[in-house]
Amino acid sequence: MLDKLRSVKKRLGPLWWFSLCMFCVSRVGDLISIYIGVVLVPDVISRERLGAVLPLTKLAVLVGVPLSIVVAVALKYIGVFSASKETGKIKTLLRDLGILSAAFSAVTLAYMWFCRGFIQQRLKFENVHIVWLVAGMGIVSCWMPMAYMAVRGLKKFYRLIISRVLRPACRLVVLLIVLRHLQVTGYLLASVISGLVVLVFLLRGVTPYLARDIICKSYRSYLPDMTHYMVRVGAWTLLVALQGVVGPWVIRQHLPPVDSAGYYLVAMFGNIPLWVAPAMIPFLFPLVSERFERGEDTSRMHHQSLGMALGMGLAITGVLFFAGGWLLQLRESWRVHAAYSPLVWQVSLTTALGVVMNCHATHENACKRFTYLRYLVPLVLVEVVVLYGVINGWGLTKSWMPAAIWQAVDSVVRHNLEFIVEFMLAIRAVTVLFVAAELLIRRCSSTAAGPPSGSAAAELAS
Repeated sequence: MLDKLRSVKKRLGPLWWFSLCMFCVSRVGDLISIYIGVVLVPDVISRERLGAVLPLTKLAVLVGVPLSIVVAVALKYIGVFSASKETGKIKTLLRDLGILSAAFSAVTLAYMWFCRGFIQQRLKFENVHIVWLVAGMGIVSCWMPMAYMAVRGLKKFYRLIISRVLRPACRLVVLLIVLRHLQVTGYLLASVISGLVVLVFLLRGVTPYLARDIICKSYRSYLPDMTHYMVRVGAWTLLVALQGVVGPWVIRQHLPPVDSAGYYLVAMFGNIPLWVAPAMIPFLFPLVSERFERGEDTSRMHHQSLGMALGMGLAITGVLFFAGGWLLQLRESWRVHAAYSPLVWQVSLTTALGVVMNCHATHENACKRFTYLRYLVPLVLVEVVVLYGVINGWGLTKSWMPAAIWQAVDSVVRHNLEFIVEFMLAIRAVTVLFVAAELLIRRCSSTAAGPPSGSAAAELAS
């Protein structure tokens, strides 16, 4: 049996072997997460509070963005140091990441204390302790990227795979104990506890590289290149976090609670295409980065990941297009949101296109190419300005904005959930069209001039 598995692993190659393992194991975690997201939470949490769950969890991700940027840079160079067997530099880098994570944890607590009134008023929750749980999630999110990036960069892939089922299992156990009594507070508490459990599990896989017999070595000579890389990958990390939080935030702040609750349920089903991403992206970056540093071609792996993400996403969206209305009639807690069923496939397609863009950006980051920022930056800024600025505060501009301009914009922008979802979908669709155009231009250029070597590609990228 083991010989057959080794044979399959050899034929598939590392990316698709680990992706297959991740896909199979993640399905168990997905089933638990689905039960939590679409059965347990809607059954227990009231409609008035349900809509606060999504923006609060997205806010915790946004809080952790600064450290996530640093960790994303560290992932790239952990791979570089690992390829050259420079364990001393890996130990130094991990040590520095730990110090930064501890410092940023303190900053996160101070930030959440300062902004607690602003957040509580806009996301419409009563319990002030929720702010501290969001801060706890933010702190965990500061440490979690370090653990994930270190495990990915050091290619401890089996530990990463196990974590995909460990976290939802821990969350479910805690929720069954506290959710009915604590409502949204219990949901966030479960997220914090499950995150801590997984964090400890992942960091155990890094400890061999922190052993006392490994002597720390400076990576100072890499700092200029790391800074150059950080500016670009940081822009992408911030854009993704902003894009994820602005929609749920505006829906919760600007629309009635019934709409934000409906969007929560729609998003739980519409996020099913995200099942594809966890199976590939954790392995895509380190494997592509390793091949790129050796000067090998990565285009096949790139195109395979994009094709898989797009194909699976479109297939899932097709099913939800026909079955979304039927799906929301299956349970009483879903049936009250049945009016929002036409949005299920739209959110699914939005998610699927976002996964495609994420796969593309992950590959490009690993190859130190950031052409995609030329179109991603303006598109995300347009989304943020329209959703938060126009929908949330357009009425305030009527007194000083020229009447013709104000009326023209107001006639196009509809202040409802359908417009917000349609606009987010339109932005993702335009983004993927730009990705296709970028790949087509690159293919035409490589056909004319021949593919560059890894070192030449790095020079072109910089």
